[in-house]
Amino acid sequence: MASYATTTTSDEEIRELKDQKPNRWSKEAWDKARAALNTSEQLMLPRTHPIILTEPLGTPEKVQEMAGLSHLPTIEETTTISAEGQGAVQFCRVNDGGLFKIKDSTELEKILVLFEGKKRYAYIGKRGKR
Repeated sequence: MASYATTTTSDEEIRELKDQKPNRWSKEAWDKARAALNTSEQLMLPRTHPIILTEPLGTPEKVQEMAGLSHLPTIEETTTISAEGQGAVQFCRVNDGGLFKIKDSTELEKILVLFEGKKRYAYIGKRGKR
């Protein structure tokens, strides 16, 4: 039968070990990150979601109807990003409420696109929910 030695580490030794560990995020760094995340400008801006214009959401009128929008959304263009390459697509923007309404009636798939100069997911309608 194997014999194992047990050791006890004092509180002081534990503190010394913790002090040796690098602190990647100081309190100041956390405070700065929190402040940047919760700016009043960010909190005021509504989130938007790109909806790719393909059936069953092939027109701005259909997006307006499915999302319950009071206005006809504008058609914009962007580029898809995939292993097969890039391609130009048209899309409309909807807010959170519009996206949730579309999700209630339509199955959506996410695809990667360039959105306002950044890689981001857009939604493409697959078929109506039964």
